[in-house]
Amino acid sequence: VRPLATLAQAVTNAAAGDTIVLLQNHQETLTAAQTLGKALYLVSEGSGSSRAQFIAAGAIAMFDVTAAGVRIQNIYCPQSTVTPTARVRVAAAEAHILACEFDCGALDTVAALSFVTGAGTARVEDCAFTSTGTALTAQPAIGLEVVNAMTGLDVINTYFSGGDVGWSDYALKGTAAITRLFAQDLILLGGSDLILATGSTYRIHVLDSSGSARLVLTA
Repeated sequence: VRPLATLAQAVTNAAAGDTIVLLQNHQETLTAAQTLGKALYLVSEGSGSSRAQFIAAGAIAMFDVTAAGVRIQNIYCPQSTVTPTARVRVAAAEAHILACEFDCGALDTVAALSFVTGAGTARVEDCAFTSTGTALTAQPAIGLEVVNAMTGLDVINTYFSGGDVGWSDYALKGTAAITRLFAQDLILLGGSDLILATGSTYRIHVLDSSGSARLVLTA
């Protein structure tokens, strides 16, 4: 069986419950959102820079998760070339984002990973969010953000780095209340700060930190 050229075609062909394997060194630049409206498992072969790469090149939610049970594993998202609305936007329950890496550059003035209305019982594990900005006047904004109230979020062994110039906002931001946030082995480097909204309930363990690495808990 010959591999398909695009993720969009693979998603079209797949049924709920299917696994889509992305070959190592696969690269796509997306100018339109890839909606994940089925319970699919996307996983890339390879490691480091040989993992499948997806670059946001439009004012889009690059991966728009609208179905429960979507799992995305081992993909690499270099910094965007056009300001997106998110690299991954989750609007459904039971999303798992595993071993993914997000580089956040000057045009990433929104959260790389965004949980919005409909999200819940989600897991982010072994992921990395890194500011790759080069000027204090052009910092990326946020690594992970909970935009609308949600219940159930695990953030495990996940790395946030402000790089050379930091973030213009919080690296991990609860704009709305998170009920039952379980954050374990967070790594907050280079001034990667965390804030939670009033009404949040949480357990947080920071494994390592540098710079300010503030925890602003207004709950």
